[in-house]
Amino acid sequence: KVGSEVPKGFLKLGERPIIEQSLDNLEAVGVRRVVIVTGHLARFYEELAAERSGLVETVRNPQYIELGSLRSLQVGLERAAGTGAFSIRVGESPIFAIATTRARGFRPWAFA
Repeated sequence: KVGSEVPKGFLKLGERPIIEQSLDNLEAVGVRRVVIVTGHLARFYEELAAERSGLVETVRNPQYIELGSLRSLQVGLERAAGTGAFSIRVGESPIFAIATTRARGFRPWAFA
């Protein structure tokens, strides 16, 4: 099953993992901070956060098995409270275009 041993975001689309390409796209449009809500296989994202410290941080959803992605959304929103503008991205979605992000006027926060 896809995503059972490696998170879907770490699957390669071309030469690089989807998450790496997404982070590069976010940085290219001026995003300064990305919060990734983790659950299953969290260590992959925690290692990524260590490699890209200053841009990426993780927050864990301890109830990912019982409550799933809606609880992850809540955990992410709690982390973003009081920060101003932010955007939510689903980690296993295809890479979004820089032009789309710019057109929406997105700036400081993103959830990958």
